[in-house]
Amino acid sequence: LALTVHAYVANKVNWLPLLCILAFLARFEGGALALVIAWQLWKKGRRPALISFLPAALLIVFYLMFNMHFYGRMLPQSATAKLGQGFSGFWGPWPTAFTRIPEIVFRPLAGSWIYAPILGVLAWFGAKDSRMSKRNEVVFPFLAILTAFYLLFNIPAYFWSSAPFDSFLLLYAVRLLPETRAAYCSALLIAFCLSE
Repeated sequence: LALTVHAYVANKVNWLPLLCILAFLARFEGGALALVIAWQLWKKGRRPALISFLPAALLIVFYLMFNMHFYGRMLPQSATAKLGQGFSGFWGPWPTAFTRIPEIVFRPLAGSWIYAPILGVLAWFGAKDSRMSKRNEVVFPFLAILTAFYLLFNIPAYFWSSAPFDSFLLLYAVRLLPETRAAYCSALLIAFCLSE
């Protein structure tokens, strides 16, 4: 996800088809980022070169053939299993997910609610940094779609569901740091300790 957003921000448009497919194949929800990026490119009249879609198409074919050969079906059951659990009431009746989103997002932060408001405030100011404006175009809509997906289908109770939220939260929070190696190494160390 982060690499796909970086390619968009750095105007590496021809890398986007492959990176978007990788994000989608890694996790079904990653397709939301591909949709947001496609929408932004369409609005700006920018399109990847036709040849850049070839590696993405080959990857999809390989992925489908691999699944068919090893699992007897082209698509994995993980996405349908999530939806099935959400509808089954496994995580509680709808809209239980609405009350669990903060827990899911902040659980990796050393299990403490002390860090959440601090990081939230830092991320808020980091998002207002002019250097983040292009990143904001895709990150905020993507996280909004992801949140809506979890809420509507009542399925956010997996610990890995917080990864996109937490990684982007930390990314925005560190934007206020001075651009020095020492500052970034310290931030990396703190982020690692918080995620343990």
